Amino acid sequence: NDDASLSIAATSADKAEGQSGTTAFTFAVTRTGDLSGAASASWAVTGPAVSGADFPGDEMPSGVVSFAAGESSKVVTVDVAGDTAVESNEAFTVTLSDPSVGAVIETASASGVIGNDDASLSIAATDTDKAEGQSGVAAFTFTVTRAGDLSGAASAQWVVGGAGVDGADFTDGELPSGVVSFAAGENSKVITVDVAGDTAVESDEAFTVTLSDPGAGAVIGTASASGVIRND
Repeated sequence: NDDASLSIAATSADKAEGQSGTTAFTFAVTRTGDLSGAASASWAVTGPAVSGADFPGDEMPSGVVSFAAGESSKVVTVDVAGDTAVESNEAFTVTLSDPSVGAVIETASASGVIGNDDASLSIAATDTDKAEGQSGVAAFTFTVTRAGDLSGAASAQWVVGGAGVDGADFTDGELPSGVVSFAAGENSKVITVDVAGDTAVESDEAFTVTLSDPGAGAVIGTASASGVIRND
């Protein structure tokens, strides 16, 4: 026999993409049969779920895998570009073609999955348009939802602002702020803004709660939501 067959298999090809830099996805190409000479084949990444933007250089990876005499195994490395976009998991395929003389393709393709490891945080008003009351506090509530990868913790800063309000409108005498934190698996949290009741006659006062500074692996989707403190 003076022929060899080339087969490809995934070795480390189902993982998170990362938020930056590159992540190496690896595939092994093995050669069986006659190993006495050199051999090679082309390889290329394809798949409807991926595009050049998923890889460094903004193009679909391709190349040539080459065997010297006696070599039976080589590694094809596909570098995936990390990002903070919230997206679905993306499957792709590495396919061998154009074997050199004396070689044939046995297993032509193997698959990888680029796992999304990002989440988006969005805020919405839930109970935020009401009378302030004459004394005590009135709780105004906002809901922050997390979508995408929920496998880890996440957080963001929040702060109350608006030209119509100042610290005197709230229980601590200052504009409220804080951190909203998600444990692994959590997808919804409530922010409560305590408004101080008073007997002053004043206009209705609009304010916003704005998210910022998301932790690693998170991006801000809807950044702000509004409330209205009604004069009573």
